[in-house]
Amino acid sequence: MSYKNDKAVPIKNKITVTNIKSLVPEDKRLNDTEISGFHARITPSGLITYYLFYRLNGKQVNYRLGIDGQMSPAQARDLAKSKIAEVTQGVDVQAVKKHERTKAQYSKFSTLQFFLEEKYAPWLKSRNPKTADKTIKAFESSFPTLMDFQLSDINAWEIEKWRNKRLADGVKPATKNRQINTIKGCLSRAVEWGVVVE
Repeated sequence: MSYKNDKAVPIKNKITVTNIKSLVPEDKRLNDTEISGFHARITPSGLITYYLFYRLNGKQVNYRLGIDGQMSPAQARDLAKSKIAEVTQGVDVQAVKKHERTKAQYSKFSTLQFFLEEKYAPWLKSRNPKTADKTIKAFESSFPTLMDFQLSDINAWEIEKWRNKRLADGVKPATKNRQINTIKGCLSRAVEWGVVVE
């Protein structure tokens, strides 16, 4: 690094591959000279992380762009530009990121598979233990392509596609209708229990 850091003055230089490679833990931080708020931090162990500092509605935010090695300085720069454009339009990119992360964490808990195993199956067993296992097995063998779907994404169109595929596979209408009644019963409980709106 061509500039050495005294504690009071962070290093200012364009964030490039060369300047990132020459960054040492004593430098602590490199502020980019072209994009305001774009900077890289280095930990005592040598891990380098790219950030974008911004202000929005009086709030100061340090947005984590990514880790060096998983993204290049050029990719971090492009992402910083993109996020600055969003902030300029009034978007709190940190809040959006947090919301998306939360959504991703909970998405697996709202799949058809999870609902079937954790909620619907126990309910069936409490109602009719003799037929519950048979119903669940029939359900899983009838709707394998829908198991990873979010409950809220299973709509009339998805069922129609499933129905057409079953017809093309030569499944008898009576069997197909019985299978549709099975998933209808499951989704009706999901609505009744407030898992999905409709």
